[in-house]
Amino acid sequence: MRPVEGVLERALGLSERIVGEEPRKLFRVLLEEILRFPGPVSIETTPFEARCTGAGGFNVTVTPYRELFLVSVGEETPCTIRIQSESDYYSAIDLSLQHFLESRGG
Repeated sequence: MRPVEGVLERALGLSERIVGEEPRKLFRVLLEEILRFPGPVSIETTPFEARCTGAGGFNVTVTPYRELFLVSVGEETPCTIRIQSESDYYSAIDLSLQHFLESRGG
């Protein structure tokens, strides 16, 4: 297994902290989707969160909790969204993509 895959697996493993099946699935889908953004997007994990970073200041932190997870977009003054449902997920992915495009000058 390549190191990148190992890091991704550790990040996806953080979803086990979430007890609800839907938020757990959305946590995994969100990370996988962010890593599909064009250009180099890297992921780092700690025991408590996953951080996706890229060129131009792109920074999204995903933090699992018992019944939900938080998505913090940006670094200096992050916008944080609570994710418990599919509609929350779409808000988070839209905000993440917007931040990605802005960080690339688009």
